[in-house]
Amino acid sequence: YPDCDGDFESVTNQAYGDCGFNTENCTCNEIDGSMTTRYCVDNCGTIPYALGHCANLKSLQLSDGRLQGPIPNELTRLKNLVLLDVSENKLQKELPDQIGDLKMLRKLDISNNILEGFVPNSLSLLTSLEYLYLDNNRFKGELNLYIFSNLTSLKELYLSFNMFEGSVPYLHNHRQLKTLMLHSNSFNKIRNGTFAGSISLDTLSLARQSKGVVMELEVNAFRDVSAKATIVLSGNIIEEIPTGAFSGLKNAVVDLQSLGIHTIHTKAFAETTNLTILLQGNSVYRIFPDAFPNNAIRDAVDECVDYDGWTEMCRELEKEATCDQMTCSTGISPYNVIHRGVSAVYACCALEGGHRGGI
Repeated sequence: YPDCDGDFESVTNQAYGDCGFNTENCTCNEIDGSMTTRYCVDNCGTIPYALGHCANLKSLQLSDGRLQGPIPNELTRLKNLVLLDVSENKLQKELPDQIGDLKMLRKLDISNNILEGFVPNSLSLLTSLEYLYLDNNRFKGELNLYIFSNLTSLKELYLSFNMFEGSVPYLHNHRQLKTLMLHSNSFNKIRNGTFAGSISLDTLSLARQSKGVVMELEVNAFRDVSAKATIVLSGNIIEEIPTGAFSGLKNAVVDLQSLGIHTIHTKAFAETTNLTILLQGNSVYRIFPDAFPNNAIRDAVDECVDYDGWTEMCRELEKEATCDQMTCSTGISPYNVIHRGVSAVYACCALEGGHRGGI
């Protein structure tokens, strides 16, 4: 590999040619402090450890380079590095433990490789990071709950398509975070206030955790997440919606379809405004009278007919805080519960209670 004699600040793949890092005949051009490597067709070798000697490097972009092997530990010597992109390769083994030494990094993209093992806790030292992409690898295990707590400059965080498990790490007060992709892992718990104060979130995807994993939502699990956030939970098993689960959310759609929900707890949707809550495809048999704000009403309310026995069930709902739909007809159209507010009795009706055959 060419010696780093110049004051190179950037190394970037060039999308032509048939030689790679492992070919002596490759050439490099110094243009405005930029060193460019030729792109290869296949078997392009490994990332040269010699790049770790290029002390002036600010940008290292080697994406889609058909590169193999590990990420060299020597790269963690590049103290001035602002951008590191080695995505879309076939890189293997673990992320270097010293990755936290790259304290100037604003973008780290190691997505779409075959990296494995545990994510080092030193990642928490990258406090300048704005864009972090770890998705589509083979990382595993429980992430330290506070590994992202100091990374408050994050704007995008992708952890999807790995094998992370346990609780989702805290991401509270990440005021610039807009996109959070956590889907297709094995996360099984959202703790109280995990996303509180992340006021800019547009998308929060927790969809499709491993089959058979029951996801537990603690009280106030999504409290004070961005009021405009789209929260995607599809493809999971979430049996209970706890108190204050979506507190602070407004003007949004909450898609809770086909999650295996059986209980909606007291004040589950307290302090929310103008939500469309999709609940069809569940088997809710217990719903607390104050689960929804006062005067919550569903659309198509005219179809909520007082069949024989429904009035008695309403009394039971208010008395026992339960809504038994086990003998209700299931061949009805799904309904939305919309926060315009009537009583929880009507909300119960929207969950398929109070129809012909109910008791």
